[in-house]
Amino acid sequence: MNFKIILKNDRNAFHKDPRVNKIVDSLLNENTSLFEEIVNVINNIFHFNEFEDYIPSLIALYDRSESNDKLGDYITFLWYIYKDNTNCGNLRGALLERLVYKLLEKKYVTDYESYISCYICFNSWKSSKSIDVFFYVTTEEIGESIECKVNPFDFEKAHLDNLKDIFIRSNKKVYPSIISFSSKNALELKIQEFKTPLGPIQLFGRENLKEIAEIRLRKSS
Repeated sequence: MNFKIILKNDRNAFHKDPRVNKIVDSLLNENTSLFEEIVNVINNIFHFNEFEDYIPSLIALYDRSESNDKLGDYITFLWYIYKDNTNCGNLRGALLERLVYKLLEKKYVTDYESYISCYICFNSWKSSKSIDVFFYVTTEEIGESIECKVNPFDFEKAHLDNLKDIFIRSNKKVYPSIISFSSKNALELKIQEFKTPLGPIQLFGRENLKEIAEIRLRKSS
């Protein structure tokens, strides 16, 4: 089976943006309740005015906590993202995609190919939509195709169908996932609207997002 990818290159600048990477680097090593709180902010707050209004409430939550020192850094990093009205939406999206990308890097230390925003092709077939994050383990001939949605509000049935198609066309070697900064329950409720089974697709919300770095894949028999 011939396999290749077609890059869109539309997300590269946002993934390389230092504002994004400062937050991602902090979240990767964040093991307190602050992790869920920060990704909850990114999920629910869309504009600078909303972010500015929420800062006092955020500070009050951690005023007497050991996380207080870290909180100041997060607020500073997020302030620069929300202040950029033109690119705020893309930067928020890149935060999730880059975090997922880095988590998968930790899992697949060697012998992998990784891509951001690409179409996946098997023989003459091409995926109907691009995939946000794609990893392929060359030695085992298995991979992961991941759709990232900061907030599942604009998730469509076409995204679901695309992930399933990739899984089938890859002879069940490319495992599909949907990942959100929303809760897993909110993601499940959104997908229930489509009235179609998830099949092989795994769901990750903010409460179990880091588990994607721990789940090892095995080739289907």
